This record gives sequence, C-alpha cells and structure tokens, in this order.
Amino acid sequence: MTQSTPKNVRECALVFESDELPGFEKSTLGLGEAEDGTLVATLVRKRRDSASGQPALLYLHGFVDYFFQTHLAEAFEGAGIRFYALDLRRYGRSIRPGNKENTAAKIDEYFEEVDWALESIAREHKRVLSIVAHSTGALTACLYAKRGALRGLVESLLLNSPFFAFNLGPWDLALSRIAATVAAIAPHLALPQRLSSTYGRTLHQDFEGEWSYDLKMKPLDGFVLYSGWFRMIHHAQDDVLQGLTLCIPVLTMCSAHS
Repeated sequence: MTQSTPKNVRECALVFESDELPGFEKSTLGLGEAEDGTLVATLVRKRRDSASGQPALLYLHGFVDYFFQTHLAEAFEGAGIRFYALDLRRYGRSIRPGNKENTAAKIDEYFEEVDWALESIAREHKRVLSIVAHSTGALTACLYAKRGALRGLVESLLLNSPFFAFNLGPWDLALSRIAATVAAIAPHLALPQRLSSTYGRTLHQDFEGEWSYDLKMKPLDGFVLYSGWFRMIHHAQDDVLQGLTLCIPVLTMCSAHS
C-alpha cells in the first residue's frame, strides 16, 4: 500500500487525551496518507500522576482485536510495571474512514509505530522490560525483535498464543496459500469468507462470554478478509521458521486444550 509518512515520526511529542476506557488515556500518531485513507497508531496507558521511575512494557494485540483488557494493565501496574498498549494502524482506535481494517502489505509496516511507542516509553522509563503480544501481534513482536530499529531497548518477549501457523486442515491451508499467491497481483482482493462468529460469541458479554468491548472495533465475524493479509501472514510465519536468533528471554504460552 502506497503511503506517505512524516520523516521523523518518533520525534513527535506525546499528547494524551481521555480514552474510551475509564481511567485510561491515549495518544495518537499520524502516519500519513495511504490508498485507503489516513493512517494513525494509538498508544494507550492507565492515567496516573507520575510513574516515570518505574520499568514499563508494551502490549501488542492480535488479529481482529484492540486493547480493552483492563485487568491485564491492572495486574502489571499492581506489580510496579507501567503498562502501555498499542493499537496498530487500521486496528481498533486507529481505524479511520476508508481504511481496509486489519490489513498491511507486510509485517514490517507496523515497525514504524512500534518504534514510536518504544521510544516514547523509553523517554519516561528506565527500562522496557518486555513486549507482551497476542496471536498475530506475536509475529510482529518476534520479527521486530529480530530486525526492528529499536530492538535493543526490549529486554524480553512474552508471547500469548503466538500465531506461528494456521490451524487449518490441508484443503483450507492450501486455499490460504493460493490466496497469498493471488495477492502478488491483487492484494486488495476481498475474499467471500468471513471468520466464524462462534469465537466472538464466547467472548462478548452480550452472548455467552464475559468481556465488554466495542463490536465495531472487534466484530463477532471479523472484517473483510483480503488476499494480501494471507500473503503478509504466510511471509511472516515463514520468516519466523527460518530462525530468529534472539539473545533475549522469550516466554511462549498457549492453551493445553480447548
């Protein structure tokens, strides 16, 4: 996706305003214009008087997701670790009119806002203890730790159910590879498939779940799936399989059963 961005986005000063979540605040970074509209990223943190002396961490969400898990922030803050969460471009708070939600040409596009978040955190805190990441966010975290510009600031990775492979049968996996191949010439091809609403229904409190979140930012059946998303994910997964050679601790967590 063609886009123009400011030359030194990481030099932009943080200006926080009240967030949709009570007790939290957010800061927005403009990332220029793309074919599908304005691009921004959003950094969220708990509102506090001062905690500049504490270590901190950065949370990266997964696919069809955004930060709303306040109990996670409370747990880390209670342990003396300042919690920051990043809504990536075209996700959650960062969705703007015309955006093709939850898409990018390649994982490395997200490195720009990760740079901004890490540098912003490092200006206020002595240490960036970790990037805590879920699902596809873990792909971004791992590859950032491999080659991101400010990877030296990150002391560890905590990966929650990292999306290192598609959990699909042989036929559906082959179809996902075909979609990824088609994306080389038609990255914005909208696929007829949508995510099953079953997972979302087990999460949201209006159905069988216990979570309260904005269904416009995290729909039960997801957003439109584009061929380019499959290309991005397959390339990122293949990149991880080639090896990361990381010299920092990595904790990987996943469910033992459904």
